[in-house]
Amino acid sequence: MERWQRVIARLKTFGARDIAITAVFSGLVFVLTMVAIPMPAGGFWHFGNAMIILSGLMFGGLVGGLSGSIGATMADLVLGYGMWAPWTVWIKFFVGFLPGIVSDGKSAPRTILGICLGWLANFIFYAIAYAVMLGWPAALQWFAADVVVIAYTIGGPLVVWFALRKGFPRIFDYRDSVKSTLAIYLQRERDKGNR
Repeated sequence: MERWQRVIARLKTFGARDIAITAVFSGLVFVLTMVAIPMPAGGFWHFGNAMIILSGLMFGGLVGGLSGSIGATMADLVLGYGMWAPWTVWIKFFVGFLPGIVSDGKSAPRTILGICLGWLANFIFYAIAYAVMLGWPAALQWFAADVVVIAYTIGGPLVVWFALRKGFPRIFDYRDSVKSTLAIYLQRERDKGNR
């Protein structure tokens, strides 16, 4: 029950700062997805996934998930891949959400695990989408073409994360401030219940 209370509390405390960060990173995801190279098996290579994962690492799962969902879906619609938009909304949410909830922003092993889970979510869910929409032969072709993406989808956010941890560690204070806000909110709710 405690976990669900924290989830609801996070949604209730999602404020102007969170909306602004989500908007900025949605725009970055959109722009980096628009710079796209079509893949031979369908879809396209782009750096949007790296930005989605990075936003989850820096600002947590909810901001990362929403940034990915909004930015990548807008890019699909603008690039003429509207048929993929219903899949993209959910897939890209998990691409940003998983790194954000697994990584604490400080631990390298948890960060690496989070990045890998974000990439894996993209890889598996889009394979399922390809299989449903175009059949398994297309999904297998997409698997082969998408393996190249591993290098920059996992490597890119990892390199940037290490650089930010060294050069701008205060960026990661955002996650601590969210935890403090949640703790205060939950304490107030408990106090109301005790009255």
